Amino acid sequence: MKKQSKQKKQSPKQKKNIVTNKETLSVIRKLYSIPNLAISFVVMCAFSVSLAFYNPILAGIQFFVSLLIFVIFLMSGNNSARKFREYIEGLSFDVESASHNSVLKSPFPMAILRENGEIMWYNDSLATLLPQGDYIGKIFNQVFSEFELPAESGNKSEIFLQERNFTVYSVLADESKSAEERVYVYYFIETTDLCELKQKYEEDMIVKGYIYVDNLDEITKHISDSERAVIASQTEKLISDFVGMHQGVLNKFDRDRYSFIMERKFFEEILKNKIPILKEVKNIETYDSLPVTLSIGIGVGESLGETENFSRVALDMALGRGGDQAVIKKGNDFTYFGGQNRETEKRTKVRSRIIALSFKEMVAEADKVIIMGHKSADMDSLGSCLGLARIASAYDKPAYIIIDESNVNTEAVFQKTRADKDFDDTFVTPAQAEMLLDSNTLVAVVDTHKASLTAAPEILTKDVKIFLVDHHRKGADFIYDAQLTFHEPYASSTCELVVEMLQYLDDKVKLKRLEAESLYAGILIDTQNFSMKTGVRTFEAASYLRKTGMEPGVAKNLVKTDFDNYIKVSEIVRSAEIYKDSIAIVRYYGEEDNSIFIAQAADDLIDIKGIEAAFVIFRRGEDTIISARSNGKINVQVIMEKMGGGGHQLVAGCQSKELTVDRAIMQIKEILDEMEEV
Repeated sequence: MKKQSKQKKQSPKQKKNIVTNKETLSVIRKLYSIPNLAISFVVMCAFSVSLAFYNPILAGIQFFVSLLIFVIFLMSGNNSARKFREYIEGLSFDVESASHNSVLKSPFPMAILRENGEIMWYNDSLATLLPQGDYIGKIFNQVFSEFELPAESGNKSEIFLQERNFTVYSVLADESKSAEERVYVYYFIETTDLCELKQKYEEDMIVKGYIYVDNLDEITKHISDSERAVIASQTEKLISDFVGMHQGVLNKFDRDRYSFIMERKFFEEILKNKIPILKEVKNIETYDSLPVTLSIGIGVGESLGETENFSRVALDMALGRGGDQAVIKKGNDFTYFGGQNRETEKRTKVRSRIIALSFKEMVAEADKVIIMGHKSADMDSLGSCLGLARIASAYDKPAYIIIDESNVNTEAVFQKTRADKDFDDTFVTPAQAEMLLDSNTLVAVVDTHKASLTAAPEILTKDVKIFLVDHHRKGADFIYDAQLTFHEPYASSTCELVVEMLQYLDDKVKLKRLEAESLYAGILIDTQNFSMKTGVRTFEAASYLRKTGMEPGVAKNLVKTDFDNYIKVSEIVRSAEIYKDSIAIVRYYGEEDNSIFIAQAADDLIDIKGIEAAFVIFRRGEDTIISARSNGKINVQVIMEKMGGGGHQLVAGCQSKELTVDRAIMQIKEILDEMEEV
């Protein structure tokens, strides 16, 4: 009872509003009850007629009473309808008056525009944001070129006026009018505080990075402790200054490994300068002229956990691409800096032995092994497939090699396999391979780490175990879900990696002569006859193959070209354009369906004295194909990646449907010019 007494008394105005609302509802109820009463009256009349046969007097009384009630209701209904009309008219006037006043006196900037953007009217709030002048009749987005008119009602756009941010909403005034007569009302809602808060939030977010010194052991291997300490301290000081000058916090967790965090606003400054420490660290004086190089991985995520994960993935990418570079992962995008130095061989045989034994276990657990390389297989791809197939066969597991198409790269090997019954069931098409798949199938991918480039990409989407072996520098679309990965960008070829695996397996694995020759031919192709990207381990692999009975002269015949092809390659070389005195660029419009000719031409061009890089561009059907080669001074992988391709530092390529030959050449020159300016 006390609670009721504490309730506030309603004002006369509030009571009047309540009464008015009740009267309105009563009127509406009466209006909606007319049809029901009419039906009731008809029913009562029907009863009166039926009653007239038994008691006419009573039937007349009933009819009279029903008629009287109906007439009284109609009179009352007309009066209610009149009151309702008066109420609606008054309400319409009040709404129109309120709308008119709210538009004129609105605290929000407003404008009325035609379909084409012509300004019909704007209020005083918007006028204070515009430079002095009359804007009636002018086109809004011509006055403010950065503003895009929302095309439809309900859309929104952003605009910056008088150093303030606004979100502009559009409302169509009358949908019944034609497009030429349509009028839109635009509301400008200020979002300056929100934008500033969002910008501050993004600037204060944490960026995590890892820095590895790539070659400290190699540089300090043959020098005294004092000299080693000098190089290590100079390197650490550069890293510490680099992080400190950008308000970051550095943590050293190993003799050549560091991690750091910093706010994103300072990190953006580093990006503008393209991470200068990559160059600065090479100025440190060493005792064998080998420059100090760093691998840097930086993660930019929306949370601390995501940032940490991105930084590790970025570092793994930098190391997988050969080091001497910085990789930044932000969302699904990777950004690369550096990577101009040639890789130096620094693999250990321990990893090769572990991979070989792990692959042996995977083969033992599988029912069958399906092996595939990249599309348009070359000798490195095919030789690697044959080597892994031999391992599977040695342990009594059926092995199948997917070949998407035959080409002049591998035709010599296929001619020999057709004459050997041991290879009758080895080669299958992608469709046949898919029919062989089951949950206990092992799929081996060689000479590529990109699912889209494999001979049968759809197979990798199935529920299978994957073994990956490749030597190309890691790209963004790496096959991360492989159960076992043997990825070594320091190796000359995938065939070299497969041969190292063979050396650590038991005597059950015995290469056939054709398989050994194919592996050797793959090494020959990727090293350009042992002249490029060749290390000690490359010659050790060749030596092992020689011990198995491989004849180098016979193997070389597998990669020789015939006279007609040589003439075509010579024509391509002869048409080369020399750019900047040391870069050969060729546009080729031949009718061949195979890209082997442009690859051979690129190889021949790089052998010419004074040529540091060669690019051969060829149009095949709807695709533009680019084959790039380098002698080590120019990283062609970086150039091809910017055009949607990949590869490694000395050999790379690209295939695109969007690029024309002329546009591809123009883009190559633009990238070369940018690299020269850096």
